[in-house]
This record gives sequence, structure tokens and C-alpha cells, in this order.
Amino acid sequence: MVAKVKAGWRKIGFRFDAYSVLLLCEMHGIDISELDKIDKDEYLPSWTWCAYRSYQARRNRRYHISYKRMRKILARLRMDAYRAINNAIVKASPDKEETTSSNKKKVQDGTTSLSQDTAPEYEKTIS
Repeated sequence: MVAKVKAGWRKIGFRFDAYSVLLLCEMHGIDISELDKIDKDEYLPSWTWCAYRSYQARRNRRYHISYKRMRKILARLRMDAYRAINNAIVKASPDKEETTSSNKKKVQDGTTSLSQDTAPEYEKTIS
């Protein structure tokens, strides 16, 4: 997901994708399964900086803002810019339903389907 935020005189683009997560892991020297080990105060600034780097790489441009400068920019942002960044992060995250899908039969209103068709003639009442 892409978000553009006006900071100062120019707009800064952020791309929250898999490449930004890989840059985040490389920045902190951790594996992708160890993302929860990042300090809470460091997580948002470092991920937004990696998202900025990902945005610039996608546009085939060099990044010009250092991590220290990005922290200062984030400290000065308005609330609507924070909302834009948070909305981009939420849209980029996978849905919980997609990751926990299973092939089990779903029980709903006391009936279960005997096949993948949901026609009433194939339903059986659970007693």
C-alpha cells in the first residue's frame, strides 16, 4: 500500500510492502519471524523509513532522507498524516480470515453441509 504525506515543502511517499519488511529485518539484523523483538518505540519510525526506501526503490530513485531525519519528520507530522500512514499500514497487513482458513465443516444455525454445495437438499440437521 502506498501513502503520500506532505512534510514541509514536499511530499514523501511510503510503500508498505514485502520489500519494506525485508529492509526492516536487514536494518535490525533479525529474521522475519522475529519482528516482535523490535522495540515498540523503534518499530514505527524504522518501518516508515524502510517504506520510504521501498517507495524510492520502486521509482528507481536514491533515498535522500536518513533515518535520523525521518524520526524528526515523523515527530513534526500532523494527525491527518499519521492517519494516512496508519491506514496504509492497516491495508497492507493481511486479513486474519485469509490466514486462518481451514477445510473444516462450518456449523451454522444447527445445520452442516455434506458437500460444498449449500443447497437445502444437501443439508443435514445436527441433533
